Amino acid sequence: ATARQVQSQVGAEARADQVLRFLRANKGKVSDTVEMLKEHLEYRKTIPPLKSSVRDELLKGKYCFFGRDKEGDQVVVARLRLMGKHTYENLEVVRESLVHFAEFMESKLSPMGQITVVFSRLESSRNNTDLEWLKVATSVLQKHYPERLKKAFVAPIGLLYRSVWAVAQYYFDPDTRKKLQISTDPNCFFEGVDHAELPEEIGGHNKNALHAEDIIAYAERVHGKEGA
Repeated sequence: ATARQVQSQVGAEARADQVLRFLRANKGKVSDTVEMLKEHLEYRKTIPPLKSSVRDELLKGKYCFFGRDKEGDQVVVARLRLMGKHTYENLEVVRESLVHFAEFMESKLSPMGQITVVFSRLESSRNNTDLEWLKVATSVLQKHYPERLKKAFVAPIGLLYRSVWAVAQYYFDPDTRKKLQISTDPNCFFEGVDHAELPEEIGGHNKNALHAEDIIAYAERVHGKEGA
């Protein structure tokens, strides 16, 4: 009944699976769901063509789709060693790269599908930690792609990162925080994903390279290429 209420207020433009996911994110509150969905539908109309600066940002391979978890859901591998304020032009480039990444994610997932994120801090340093990036990422993903995250493993962390996490955790909503597993041991990745599914650089057995060419091809096909 609540799903029908939402659908009647936002119209046929919203898919049934979007209505259900946004309802879950809003604890079944119809008015909040309607408002969030209407904002999302407007947001989708404003997704820009792929800029060359955003293409370059995606090509850095900071986050890539790679393998499946033990339940068969899509895995995203994020590599902190490639991140940091020194690695991008500005936060708008970061935001647009995340938007195109998330849109590609939507194209790969089933209507109610979810992802497992493996966030590797291997070979990273203080310079790679970027709370501004995290703030942008959580804003885009929680606001416009709710209920897509199943689980996230973050490792390895030390004393420095624990102090950062004391602040960073509040960028996530309470339900999302429950899905995050923070560990000193990168072997925690393999609690949710088999070795064969993860790249060698983080201890897996998969020899394939992590790349973003598929994301770029999708963005240019669906949203266009700036200047084209």
